[in-house]
Amino acid sequence: MGPLSPHKPWTQAQGEEESYSLIFYGLRITLRPMSDSPQSEFCVFCAILKGDLPANYVYQDDVVVSIMDINPVTPGHLLVLPREHRPDLVDLSDEIAAQMMNVARRTAAGLRASDENVKGINLYLADGPDAGQEVAHAHVHVIPRYANDGFGLRVHRGEPPAREDLEATARRVAKNL
Repeated sequence: MGPLSPHKPWTQAQGEEESYSLIFYGLRITLRPMSDSPQSEFCVFCAILKGDLPANYVYQDDVVVSIMDINPVTPGHLLVLPREHRPDLVDLSDEIAAQMMNVARRTAAGLRASDENVKGINLYLADGPDAGQEVAHAHVHVIPRYANDGFGLRVHRGEPPAREDLEATARRVAKNL
């Protein structure tokens, strides 16, 4: 697909209707602005949901969809996203968040049932750019795992925090629920 920034602002020439053009798999596509966005940003998932960009759908209902990832970590990598433009996890209603997880669970089961080589599933949601979120539209990655597939989450843990620090953090978070 090339270097497409999911956060690239719309450009509008004097007297012209807002639009954004890009090259997608060799095709020039002109996209319409998101009608429900308070900011004028391009959202690749909204473009897919409006039919401006192609996608391979695995599941659809009135709340969420599941599509194949066009840049998969492993074969079968799926995405589950809400139909409504919601940039971050905190922007999701309880209903949407629950349906996203339900569909992620169901598609994970479908991946396991459809391929005997699937040995596990990773669910991944990056919430915000500092967490690695590349598209400002909340979504869950459903990543099938295969023996020796080379994918993994690498972390470097330091010393465990003191129990008092854990308790202070737990109280602070609980107070803000």
